[in-house]
Amino acid sequence: MRTSLIPGLLKTVTSNRKMPLPIKLFEIQEVVVKDASRETGARNERRLAAVNYNKTPGFEVSQCASAADEYNSLLGQRVLIFGRMN
Repeated sequence: MRTSLIPGLLKTVTSNRKMPLPIKLFEIQEVVVKDASRETGARNERRLAAVNYNKTPGFEVSQCASAADEYNSLLGQRVLIFGRMN
């Protein structure tokens, strides 16, 4: 059971660091989150995580936001965007 998708994406980037850039990855999977209202104290929640690894700056929040909006409208899921702005 995983509580985050980020460690798996970072491990994949590390394993492929000798590959030519850019490296673009995404994963959609369920993770376990605490939920005191449930008998088990936890529930599964579907999450999306993505990595765009490149030598040059070019992270566009607007592109990620567009993809997140589309994901939200198609699957009815809440999407959070984390990133580093240059």
